[in-house]
Amino acid sequence: MILWCFNVECQRSFKPKMSRGYVLSGLHLGGEVTIGGTCGLAGAVSPNTGIPLIQHAKLTLGGKVNLDDNWPLPEINFLYSWTCNIFEADFTYQYKDGSIKILEYGHGGGPDDDFPYQNYPVFFPPIEFDLKQVTDYEQSVIDKLNSPGCGVDYKFKDEITKKLSTPAHHFGGSPFLVDADNSSKICVSCGNNMPLVATIGNQSFSNENGFFGNDYAQIVYFACKICLTVSALNRSS
Repeated sequence: MILWCFNVECQRSFKPKMSRGYVLSGLHLGGEVTIGGTCGLAGAVSPNTGIPLIQHAKLTLGGKVNLDDNWPLPEINFLYSWTCNIFEADFTYQYKDGSIKILEYGHGGGPDDDFPYQNYPVFFPPIEFDLKQVTDYEQSVIDKLNSPGCGVDYKFKDEITKKLSTPAHHFGGSPFLVDADNSSKICVSCGNNMPLVATIGNQSFSNENGFFGNDYAQIVYFACKICLTVSALNRSS
């Protein structure tokens, strides 16, 4: 299964009906994805506060999930910050010389104990999961949810549609997007369009408030394999 897409059509913008991606399956020590945890790379700290960036997930590559065209690193860390103004702009970081270099972020603010909720943790304990591929039927529902003019009646017409219209951790393929009309990103290093590689929902599995205290918020991650650059945008409905 290919996680990356570099044909011309994909580079213009995110398109529906791409390959089916992966979502969380059962808990499994040594699973393909870790939810929470910490990023041990130098530079993975907020430039506003000096506090370590929140790791929403770490995806281990190889086996079930691979990157096309030889992404040169064995894993990708999906990082962010909520206790400062990073959330107010695109957040972009680059893997460089074994460390994280922050290229783009919202300046100022924090630490703020009241946002996104009181007593926000410095990190979320790591929990490891296996991944399972989205089914053809689930993908057809997601494609419909992402289509222009999809109404509330469809989003809540049954349990599976309601579940799939709630932002979730989704890796590769064509995930449900809170804002399907604003789903592309230009690499600040090379100027090319960056493929969408993951979405992160609220559930942290270790804190009842979750990652950002809102089940209908979403972080969308893009990546440029040429520049080893990852960019995160937050969206909410």
